[in-house]
Amino acid sequence: MYSSPNCYVKAVNGLNHSFDERNVDYLSYWVGYYANRPALKYQDRLTNNILQAGKQMSVLARLDPSKTTAYMDEARNEVAVMTHHDAITGTSPQATSDDYTSRLQSGYAAAKQVIRKAYSYLKSKDSEKKVVLNDVYCDFLNI
Repeated sequence: MYSSPNCYVKAVNGLNHSFDERNVDYLSYWVGYYANRPALKYQDRLTNNILQAGKQMSVLARLDPSKTTAYMDEARNEVAVMTHHDAITGTSPQATSDDYTSRLQSGYAAAKQVIRKAYSYLKSKDSEKKVVLNDVYCDFLNI
């Protein structure tokens, strides 16, 4: 037992042990820590954006929660997975990153379903409309 870290260090130094020297570059793993996998991070932001829009549209259209909860829960769960420390930083293995991508695509599609339902409901309330247009959801409209 040592009374302080200083006493411990003094005792260890008094033993005159030599320690192995390591020549490993530990920094290479962390280079790009927050900059790698930008497409995955972008997809995470897009999915979260569409999730928030879906939540707002479902409230605006006063959709029945029993018909939208499953979609919204799926979108929320898939976005939540990306909060894992290996997910958002991009330090996960490629196979795991591929799984995150697949999950985000699933969440994105689920949130889009809610937006479609809300938009369809809001559009049907317009009794003055003479021409009915088919709506198309374009993911690349505002890039």
